[in-house]
Amino acid sequence: MSSEDLAGQVRSYPDIIQGGMGVAISGWRLAGAVAAEGAAGVVSGTAIGTVLERRLQDGDMDDHMQQALAEFPDQDIVDRVMERYYLRNGRQEGQPYKVTPLFREHAKGLATELNILGVFTEVRRAQLYAQQLTGHGRVRGPIGVNFLVKLELPAPSGLYGAELAGADFVAAGAGIPSDYPLALDDLAEGKPATTRFSVTNDGSRSHEARFNPADYPKLRDASKARPAFGAIVASNSLAKFLNKQPKAPDFIVVEGYTAGGHNAPPRGPIALDKHGQPIYGPRDMVNIKELIELDLPFWLGGGYGTPEGLERARKDGANGIQVGSAFAVCEDSGMIPWARTKLIDMALNSGIEVLTSSKASPTGYPFKIPNIDNTLSVDEIYNSRQRICDQRLLSEPYLTNSGKLSFRCPAEPVDEYVKKGGDRAATIGRICLCNGLLAAAGLGQIRKHPVSHSVYQEPPVFTLGLGANEAIRRIVKDRNYPRFWAKDVLQWLRSGDQ
Repeated sequence: MSSEDLAGQVRSYPDIIQGGMGVAISGWRLAGAVAAEGAAGVVSGTAIGTVLERRLQDGDMDDHMQQALAEFPDQDIVDRVMERYYLRNGRQEGQPYKVTPLFREHAKGLATELNILGVFTEVRRAQLYAQQLTGHGRVRGPIGVNFLVKLELPAPSGLYGAELAGADFVAAGAGIPSDYPLALDDLAEGKPATTRFSVTNDGSRSHEARFNPADYPKLRDASKARPAFGAIVASNSLAKFLNKQPKAPDFIVVEGYTAGGHNAPPRGPIALDKHGQPIYGPRDMVNIKELIELDLPFWLGGGYGTPEGLERARKDGANGIQVGSAFAVCEDSGMIPWARTKLIDMALNSGIEVLTSSKASPTGYPFKIPNIDNTLSVDEIYNSRQRICDQRLLSEPYLTNSGKLSFRCPAEPVDEYVKKGGDRAATIGRICLCNGLLAAAGLGQIRKHPVSHSVYQEPPVFTLGLGANEAIRRIVKDRNYPRFWAKDVLQWLRSGDQ
């Protein structure tokens, strides 16, 4: 597809893009349900290799999974993954998941194969589910993949998995995704692709995560098309910067600071309120007129997830809006059912308290967390959790004294972080989002406490935007039956309901 054809296709995308939330919260079922209703469905690419192998250990093998695996171009990879992870009847109660393989710079192997296969199966299951819901072979809305730029080493192989699956688009935020458009071009042509990443104590050298399709000939020879690329930004300056790159994004999603998940830090000196939340101001608001001048399709997120927000966005010149929180607690979401029920009940009664934590995320970015019982938002649970870093997705690369590339995370055991040269103060309040977000989707690891030897499951952590209370209260019509689905969210957003 030519650049002109791709641009025209993006401009015809629907008015609503479903947000790519958390780890498996925006899963195949949610994305498929959204696309079946004619909106843009999004699957989360975060920790997708771990999601795949844990689902297989839980016996997840419906017809759509079977078909997706059967369609994957390299059945040798499928056989290796299935032999290692698939349990027909699932794990026994109290049985831990197998240890997830870690990514290495430029490395190929099981971690890379899980990443590619994870993205591929998630997208294909979403496509197949949407086809099932519509009752024919055509999906009404596009289906894409959301990546976190801060997850640096999995990026090139994840993009390749999206291309192999026929994803319509890729979106990326929580960082500066300037390398993604060219990487997608290279991969579509069967060339090696790289994305640069920074190393904490090495400002003089450029480091790259690399994936070479030639390492997997059966994948390289598979037919694929380049997905459109959407950059998720929070400022005009970043949008302008990306638009001036040798390869610009095909579209932009602007996320305001009220959106869930990671937020951009406030511009200028950081000031905190009495709850430790960063204070945002006028400099953190985007100038819509300047966005229009870039001549790129754009969608607005964070504070626009209402019928009035959709109307306002389109009136101001946007193609539409991105919506997350309302979808996060709908029945199609990948969130643990008890948490969906609890959050809806809280919204309908006392209200969900959502705090923008300046400390929680190992990335250093502000991160929104709803205060909910039995989760890491509760001090007692946070303080009693054993610190462990066995996913390493949000860790920071650094050079050891011998010049070797290694990794550390401020959410890992404090003494280990300090031993690696990290600042002890940086560990205060940090949450292991890798394990906490996996647990939020029902995929939490089983642990044995080193002192008491008791068996427990990783506690979850959730994220929602500041508009969650209003959206839930307006969508739920019957408090005696407060469940709703993705189609209900879309019908409300498009209703013009005041």
